[in-house]
Amino acid sequence: MRRATPERLRDIIDHIEEAERIRPATRTELESDRRSRTRLDRLVEIIGEAANHVHPAVREAPPRCPGAKSSVCGNHIAHGYFDVDLGALWNILTNDLRVLLPRIRAILDGLSDDHP
Repeated sequence: MRRATPERLRDIIDHIEEAERIRPATRTELESDRRSRTRLDRLVEIIGEAANHVHPAVREAPPRCPGAKSSVCGNHIAHGYFDVDLGALWNILTNDLRVLLPRIRAILDGLSDDHP
């Protein structure tokens, strides 16, 4: 059985918060720390996958997150086996997730018991 939308939204929140906790302070640190880079890449992949499973009616309801689903999908940062676009990953970590987190929280807070 597929997990319900609120659970997916909580997954997104949890993984964004973890990414924020372990994200290096600079892109140079990200480039030099393979362990952190690999973990952060995986967290972004999980966030994108969870976003893919949020009910479309919820994704389109206010407050909308235009582009959020696509901006965190792994195919935008991975260009092949072991080839991650570090610029794209850094942008997601430092910009997209910071914007996405409060919007996801607002969506989750606004869901009623009769959510899709």
